[in-house]
Amino acid sequence: MKFLNAHNMHTRWRKIGVFEHLISERIWRISAFAFTGMCNTLIDIAVYSALTTALGCHPLMANIASFSLGSVNSFWMNGLVTFQRSRREIACLDRLTRFAIVTVFCLGLSTLALHVALLVMPNLAAKLSSVIVTFSLGFVLNKNFVFVKRAHFRQGTEML
Repeated sequence: MKFLNAHNMHTRWRKIGVFEHLISERIWRISAFAFTGMCNTLIDIAVYSALTTALGCHPLMANIASFSLGSVNSFWMNGLVTFQRSRREIACLDRLTRFAIVTVFCLGLSTLALHVALLVMPNLAAKLSSVIVTFSLGFVLNKNFVFVKRAHFRQGTEML
């Protein structure tokens, strides 16, 4: 996994101040989330295209499979790189549960957007439009709900 090495290098450089003057924390997170999103989108669209074109799957069923695979990649890359959590922090049950909730919500939104878009545009264009619909909401929910540090939850009020 090459992104783990890049993450470790970035963490070391940040500790010695290499990036302090080049990029703000907010810009870094958005950029890392966008890069991760591009990787997820490539996985999503490649699997979607293969399922619909090569195997003849129904677009909505293909969307469920491709979105799910992209989401698994998203969980690990965003946890390790974008939000810089340890593997132990990422794999905890409450974080996995929060991620599953966000993923199911975004999958529903993506599938609805795809269904509507398929009424007025070709298959791949409809898929791309569904990706655009879920990108911003996915960032906000991942940042504020899935990968939020435990210290941000008040003791005894954590939902999961």
